[in-house]
Amino acid sequence: MSLVLKSKVKIGKATFIGVNDITIEKSIHSISQKCVIKLPLSAVLKNTEGISVPVKIADYISKGDEVTVTLWYDGYKEQKEFFGFVKTIDLKQPLEIECENAIWLLRGKTFKQSFKTVKLKDLLQFITAGTGIELHKNITSGNYQLEIKNFQIADKDAVWVLEELRDKYMQTIYFTNDKELYVGLAYTEKAGMVKYDMAKNIINPSSLKFQDAEDVKIQMRVVYWDKKGKKHEVSYGEEKRGKELSGEAEVRTIHLYDVQDESQLKKLAEAELAKYKYSGYKGDFDTFLIPFCEPMMTAKIENKQYPERSGTYYISGVKITYGTGGERRKPTINIKLN
Repeated sequence: MSLVLKSKVKIGKATFIGVNDITIEKSIHSISQKCVIKLPLSAVLKNTEGISVPVKIADYISKGDEVTVTLWYDGYKEQKEFFGFVKTIDLKQPLEIECENAIWLLRGKTFKQSFKTVKLKDLLQFITAGTGIELHKNITSGNYQLEIKNFQIADKDAVWVLEELRDKYMQTIYFTNDKELYVGLAYTEKAGMVKYDMAKNIINPSSLKFQDAEDVKIQMRVVYWDKKGKKHEVSYGEEKRGKELSGEAEVRTIHLYDVQDESQLKKLAEAELAKYKYSGYKGDFDTFLIPFCEPMMTAKIENKQYPERSGTYYISGVKITYGTGGERRKPTINIKLN
């Protein structure tokens, strides 16, 4: 039985049932999630008198318009795949509309503010006030807390603040819902599970590689500044043995600021180390649009030919392609949970 593709794209007040092409890219490692929609430059519509008239589609679309992309198979549940706003409109054939997620709402407005000490929740509420963006329950409930010292915002917008949290404080920034903002440690939030079978619903596993933790040689070099502003360095992972690093380990360096204590430092370093050192699959693979999955979900992968390779993995990214040539969902996994 063949599956019939369906789509519905809402841009501002306009709704499009047929499109040339859609590409959606989401990742917990990127603050901005991207969607590119391709439509015909013009269409023929019937006016109130029933007369067919040509119209330019671009006349019905404006920068900043709200965008919702829904994809599904006929007979299956309609699934919202993207929510965001029009970022750019390229008047070529076909018409190309680039959209981004709710991060759009945080662009433009700048702040001048100095915090001697500020809690993560208070900082996020400050930069999102009046935007309609809500904070994830891990922040509002107090389950996750981070205190930041000497934080300066010098005529910068909220996106800059989020980038600082990501780059200097090792925070993962991701919109888990239309306007719900998650900020926290990588791989700690789990938004549901999806099941895959190597012999059934994984179409192309060629980019999915199996690695053994013993073969992954990596040392995490952490450069951090304590409460008094003094610089320190510490290493995790592969230890130096004499003058040589065991197995020619790769050295990765991360920089942390305002580290409160050794336990916080260890959690941050181990979260970073876990991205690279484990036994299991790593990479991406092609599937159909069903089953649905998105970043922050877990993927239970079964391999009946090699049962020891079966396991549960964290989905860090998803790419969706949809158009006249067919459809694919491509999840990316890069750590094993069990």
